Amino acid sequence: MTRETFQRIALALAVVTMMGIVMPVGAAPAALKQIMVAQGIEPWTLDSGQVTAQAIVNVTAHVLESMLEYDPQFKMRGHLAQSWSRTGPTTWEYRLRPNIKFSNGQALTAEDVKFSFDRVMAEASKSQRKGETRYIKSVTTAGANVVRFETNVPIPYFDLYQLKFPIVPKAYVQQIGEERFATQPIGTGPFVLKEWVKDERIVLDANPNYWGEKPKVDRIVFRTVPDVSARVAALLSSQTDIVVDLQPVSKDRVRARPTLQIVESPSMRNMFIMYDVLNNTPLRDRRVRQALNFAINKDELIRTVLGGYGKALQGQVVTNLYRDFNPNLQPYPYDLARARALLQEAGFPQGFEIRMQSPNGRYMLDKEMAQAVAGQLQQAGVRVRVDVLEWGVYTREQYSYSGGPLFYIGYATEPDTARMLSVFHGKHPNSYYRVPAFDQMVEAAESEGDAARRQTLVRRALEYFREEAPILFLHQQVDLFGLNRRLRGWVPFPDQRIRLNEVDVTR
Repeated sequence: MTRETFQRIALALAVVTMMGIVMPVGAAPAALKQIMVAQGIEPWTLDSGQVTAQAIVNVTAHVLESMLEYDPQFKMRGHLAQSWSRTGPTTWEYRLRPNIKFSNGQALTAEDVKFSFDRVMAEASKSQRKGETRYIKSVTTAGANVVRFETNVPIPYFDLYQLKFPIVPKAYVQQIGEERFATQPIGTGPFVLKEWVKDERIVLDANPNYWGEKPKVDRIVFRTVPDVSARVAALLSSQTDIVVDLQPVSKDRVRARPTLQIVESPSMRNMFIMYDVLNNTPLRDRRVRQALNFAINKDELIRTVLGGYGKALQGQVVTNLYRDFNPNLQPYPYDLARARALLQEAGFPQGFEIRMQSPNGRYMLDKEMAQAVAGQLQQAGVRVRVDVLEWGVYTREQYSYSGGPLFYIGYATEPDTARMLSVFHGKHPNSYYRVPAFDQMVEAAESEGDAARRQTLVRRALEYFREEAPILFLHQQVDLFGLNRRLRGWVPFPDQRIRLNEVDVTR
């Protein structure tokens, strides 16, 4: 046996072992149509009322649905709600479609919607979606099919901000408890959970009693494959249909296969290093935060690590995919001398040591980017220890304010700059930045309904954010998907959503 042959066999065995695969795509029983998806992280819960990570929502949104839906252009339409309207400055009313049932046969009612929001808004709740509900004063019902929301202040885009909020069955959750619901969820969606084998696969089967258009496939299987090379190998060996966050260096190998294709999509996800500005570290000093921004050559990182798949952020945490983006705001230039001067001015002439945490498999080449950023910061005298963590561990550290103080991370929200800035509001569960002046700017922008005045307020907040530098601005992500050409009807979403409701496969 030649060495080359041995390596090919070893690679194939490694892919099978890592993915728990015993049959190639399409080799399931002849009557079964299924789609295989390989993502980089393992969900720690299937209750998307508690989390916002898109890689988890990609799974759960096929089971737990929202009142509204959106297309790849973020055009909203009614879903569980057949209509909705703003009935007063601080009041919104949603009217549910009749005759919708959860997969256990229970009818969907306004009480389920109220319960879904109340459980997140509860004082004891640790939900990551509390940032979405902080605008809500109360949720009430009017009969079986009408839900009313009262907000604390006018929120003209309240419907957009609640676009992805999942609705759960009140009676079922109360019966089995929150902990069991996290592993055994049911919803109104087109698929039902069949199996969850931790660290291996999540299997969803078509819901035979779905109220809407029936799925075109019988089964979806989500595989957890943190190593991007293994995801690529799985695609090349026909062990999966969709690979998320493909390696740029692998694109030519994929394109060379007539059965495969690459889909590139400018992403709403923007990558940065989040600073812990709350605890007593050098990052409390704005000069240090600015220095780190000057120390980074973003274009070089994009070219050498990402293979050109990215665009440097223009001194703001949004791009032109977001309403009220400021095209005139300038990025921090690469200026190592200025970075060193600011560090000296702040009292760190010899630099300092600091920790950065990074996930593995959550974003495109995330650990590689974190390590490359650390290498550039070293040139300014900032010595960074990069800890690569499993996504569940990473998130627990982030939300418990026990990690960092540097976090390699990326955010994507609904396409509204005020909404994105709200993630850094002091009352948001994601925020490590609590500055009343900034919070007031964000609140004023979120409450303004006049488009011109809103843009003025948003751009004022953006300028303040750039100057304060509570993050190290990096790049806009370009999403790279590897696809098997047997898929029919799949389109990318700019928030990296994977929606398979209407997707079919050829045999």
